[in-house]
Amino acid sequence: MKKKYRFVQINTAMKKNIENEFVQIHIDNRILYIKCKTELHLEIFATKKILELFTEVVDKEKYYVIQEWDNIVWMDKQSRDYLAMHAAVNNMYAWAFISGKPMHNLMHMVYTSFSRPSVTTELFTNYEEAINWFKSMDENHVT
Repeated sequence: MKKKYRFVQINTAMKKNIENEFVQIHIDNRILYIKCKTELHLEIFATKKILELFTEVVDKEKYYVIQEWDNIVWMDKQSRDYLAMHAAVNNMYAWAFISGKPMHNLMHMVYTSFSRPSVTTELFTNYEEAINWFKSMDENHVT
């Protein structure tokens, strides 16, 4: 079966783009950006496909991750738990979620309180806040 994503190496300075039917992933200087392509009801099938793509692109390297949540409409318990315990979190220094929607505050609280991810997560309203949070953790990895 042929995989449904494409991989483009932009240059050798840590920039990569990859996508599948659910998300686009972009890597730039130790920060991995995840953006949903359309509105998404995050059920286990989509979650597994997204993490499969993530695992392939990180290739055992460790990244700070920023994921836009504005297009995530809903996430089921099985997906929350799978995200929290999946080996992919071992490839993350920290995980920042970006959203301006009030319902995502509740989703983030449920995710961190009940699924208990093993990586530090935080919800922000913009990229600048998230990047500053990463820099406060480790100036050597984030430029």
